Amino acid sequence: MTTLILFDNDGVLVDSEPLGNLALLTTMADYGLTLDMAWCYTHTLGRRPPETGALIEQTFGVTLPTNWQEAYEGHSLGLFNTLQAMPGAHSLLEALQQRGQRFGVATSSTLPKTRKKYHVTGLESLIDPATITTGEEVANGKPAPDIFLRAAAKAGVAPADCLVLEDSVAGVEAAVAAGMKVYGFLGGSHIPYLPNHAATLQQAGAAGVIDALSEVVGLLEAAEKQSKSL
Repeated sequence: MTTLILFDNDGVLVDSEPLGNLALLTTMADYGLTLDMAWCYTHTLGRRPPETGALIEQTFGVTLPTNWQEAYEGHSLGLFNTLQAMPGAHSLLEALQQRGQRFGVATSSTLPKTRKKYHVTGLESLIDPATITTGEEVANGKPAPDIFLRAAAKAGVAPADCLVLEDSVAGVEAAVAAGMKVYGFLGGSHIPYLPNHAATLQQAGAAGVIDALSEVVGLLEAAEKQSKSL
């Protein structure tokens, strides 16, 4: 039985990956480093800024300024004024509340950015801040399981009773490592940049993939039927 649903945020509840990567490209360009969207989606999707910065330094042989994350945060917050919720996010969260289904968020982003995203998209009234777990709260970011384990612990729920929805390989691997069932999500506007992403997510450990948030309730109903038949 699914006691708790844990949503990744960026690329799942909010369609923020294109804006987030544009902020990253802009920040790196300020330091004379030219990246492209395809590289960002392939290598940084789902990861926290510290791991992203370390990967950029290692891959391109550069040393980023110590305050690069502050600059990135500034670019991000400026762009997020145009952010949109993922299609179906409002109706899904309302439906989960009506069902009495507990849910939370496990995001690699920071709390200020996450709360702004919910304010801009109108999701803030549907998500209890106490159920948000961010990358700032854990020692190791995705694909380590830390963030999902912390989110489950905060809710008092066993990992095996959690269902995760993720759009990134790092996120899927983190959920699997945490002992949780995870489905891949393919509804974000960044997915066309990731050829064969459905197969990639399943190879990383996703039990399946869905194309729209409207399919989530169906997953819950199918799990309920299966548990009753056992």
